[in-house]
Amino acid sequence: MNKNIRNFYGVLETVSFVFLCAVAAYCVVLGTSSILTVNGFSLWSVLIAGLLVTALPAVLLRLKSICANPFMWSLLGLAGYLAIVFVRTLQNGYTAGQILPSVTGLAYFVTFPFVAAVLTSPKRAFLLSKVVMYAGFAMSVITVLFLIIFLFAKTPFKFILNFFWQKEYLNFTYISDKLCRILFVTTPLQLFSCAASVYFQVKCQHFSWCYVAITALGLVSVFITYTRALYLAAVVTAAVVVFLLLVRSSAQQKKKLLKHVLTAVLVCVLPIALFCLVAGYNYFGFAINRLTNIRQPLSPPSLSGDILQEQENNYLDATQESDEYRQQIVKELRETIAKNPVFGVGFVYQLKIINRMPEYFFLDLWAKIGLFGLALYLLPFILSIVMAVRLTLQRKSECSVLWVSVLTGMMTYSIFQPYMQVAPCVFLYVCTLAVVNSEQQTTNIE
Repeated sequence: MNKNIRNFYGVLETVSFVFLCAVAAYCVVLGTSSILTVNGFSLWSVLIAGLLVTALPAVLLRLKSICANPFMWSLLGLAGYLAIVFVRTLQNGYTAGQILPSVTGLAYFVTFPFVAAVLTSPKRAFLLSKVVMYAGFAMSVITVLFLIIFLFAKTPFKFILNFFWQKEYLNFTYISDKLCRILFVTTPLQLFSCAASVYFQVKCQHFSWCYVAITALGLVSVFITYTRALYLAAVVTAAVVVFLLLVRSSAQQKKKLLKHVLTAVLVCVLPIALFCLVAGYNYFGFAINRLTNIRQPLSPPSLSGDILQEQENNYLDATQESDEYRQQIVKELRETIAKNPVFGVGFVYQLKIINRMPEYFFLDLWAKIGLFGLALYLLPFILSIVMAVRLTLQRKSECSVLWVSVLTGMMTYSIFQPYMQVAPCVFLYVCTLAVVNSEQQTTNIE
């Protein structure tokens, strides 16, 4: 290969890496929303196409090493099995148009060889992690600003809410003039900014208040969702990333890690306490009520306080009804699974009590593709954990620590939500595998 061709491939790889960073940032900021979609034409499609086209030469050059890694083989096994289930579903009388909504997101696993071909060094994994961290931070800022507008600027708030709602960008629940739930479609992905800022704090030579602010604001954004599944995902993510960092860190880094976590939690509490003071409402108490379903008065005794309490009780009643509804969904999903627990009933089935997507992703996936298919879906995730832990024990892990931690949190969230089947989440799943793979290959070379 002459010098000009090598230079061309070098430029092409750089361009493909830029596309990779842009796609990852898009996932974290915009997710599945249609904000940048016009007449069915979206920026997402342009970025994905750009990544695939510019990364294709790198795939061809590294095809042998890509095909040799266990992630590729596990994903090929999953793809083959999904194709079989697709054909079985067609044979059951369903059309391809009915089946495609169930497999469109999963189809993004095909991007793995392209991402792996581009993400070939710890340095690139480091840069990608930085991009995702700052993208998550930007989303945290948007979330907090949205709450401020809700509290103090009702007229522009209605316009912004309507715009976000039409673009399928936001799940907003009005409870009272002082209280609302704000859950953007990408809010769970702000776990990336929290975990990444913890990781980069440990790597930083000096204690950085910038990373503290990123973690704290991400936690504020998670808190004001008042979503129990997301709270659990945040706790799991924090536990995994802190554990892995403690294993691989020096004594000085461990002290810095502990200082960062405690400081970030305290800094997180301050703006929430300020919102409580300004709104005259106990947001902490409402979060506890949501978690425990114990009705505690949260406003001072007064006519307005009684009205607020009634509005909150109405919402908690709706939460209880939702929990009962979820129990019915679980019961019917289990009945569907029992029809064919090993291989599933196919991509299309209809629950009697629901006219929308079941909220329990793993039970839904089990019902569709069986325990065998579910195991194939989880196999790359399990392999990534095993590799990341092994690298950590060898003191050779880098960004894999934060990516595996967040993926674990996202998987936890998906126990209760249909999250890990949408395209942005599947793509970030792929990125996690590629990051772990790049570190493993670097270790093998060493």
